[in-house]
Amino acid sequence: MKNKIKYLFSSVFLLFYTISCSQSKETIFIKKNKYQKVYILQDKNSKEYNLLIDFSNFNTNVKTSKLESLGINSKWLPLYKYNGKYYLYIPCDEINDRKYLIDDNNIQIQSSEVENYIINSIKKEQKNVFINYTESSSKENFSLKISPIDKSNGIYKFITTNNDFSYELIMLDINKYKNYDVIINECSIKAKEFEFDK
Repeated sequence: MKNKIKYLFSSVFLLFYTISCSQSKETIFIKKNKYQKVYILQDKNSKEYNLLIDFSNFNTNVKTSKLESLGINSKWLPLYKYNGKYYLYIPCDEINDRKYLIDDNNIQIQSSEVENYIINSIKKEQKNVFINYTESSSKENFSLKISPIDKSNGIYKFITTNNDFSYELIMLDINKYKNYDVIINECSIKAKEFEFDK
């Protein structure tokens, strides 16, 4: 009887220990106060991961054969570095969520809402893809250079130029999203976005 009780106690303890360890591996807090929680989530089946890959507010009824022939995917997520490692990110403010959907004729970019741009030309030179596009209402012209950083892991650099203005983003081919954990900036009031490595 004593052995059975001892075995039962050991089993229960082991079960609780396993559950607590698995939970700590799934959520790692970077910052936590009553207004803001910044944490690393590792559960690839969570609702947050499903939110990241949700393109339902984009027009997904598009042609991508020309793009695919150049070896470029159509759906992209921004990728960020923290402590030398790449992460996906869910910002405090949706305006900082920069998803891209590129097809043969248009580029759709999400910030506070999805903006649609008309593609004028797509070409590939060596490893880089160059896309010239126009904002439909203002007729402003932009150029986008897509360069592979780590193709096997889906990491690319997007360099957008408009006249003298230029900015860079590290972007991830959505097909590789499960290779990366996500940092979530959960805030009850508008708070500062998390600062990643430069």
